[in-house]
Amino acid sequence: MRIELALYLGGLCLICQGCSPLAHAARTTIIQPTEYSRSLNDLMDCIRNNELAEAALRQFQIENAETTYSSDFCLGFKDGYADYLYAGGGGNPPPVPPRCYWKAKFETPEGRQSIQDWFAGFRQGAAFAKQS
Repeated sequence: MRIELALYLGGLCLICQGCSPLAHAARTTIIQPTEYSRSLNDLMDCIRNNELAEAALRQFQIENAETTYSSDFCLGFKDGYADYLYAGGGGNPPPVPPRCYWKAKFETPEGRQSIQDWFAGFRQGAAFAKQS
C-alpha cells in the first residue's frame, strides 16, 4: 500500500509540474550531447591540427630547402606540431615513440636512427608551432 501511495504521489508531482521536467530531460539527454559533443569536437580539432601541421611542414621545408629530411622526421614534425596545438605544453616528445616504431625491424641501427629522426622531428614541429 505504501509503495502504491508513493508512486501515486510521485506521479502526481510530475503531472503538476507540467512539461518542464520533460523539457529539461530532453535537453540534457538529447540536445546537449549532440550540440556539444566532446568526441566530435576532438575529432574536428584533430583534423584541423593535422591540416595545419601539413602546411607548417611544407613551409618548414621551404625555409630549410638546403636540408633533406627523412620521412620519419617529417612524421615526427607533423605529430609534434599537431600535439602542441592540441595539448600545448613544453613541446617535449612522449617518452616512447609511436606504436608503429615498436616493430622488430626498428631494433637495428637504421631503425634506431629512424626513431631518433622521429623524436627530432617532433621537437622541431612543436618548436615551430610554438613560434607560430
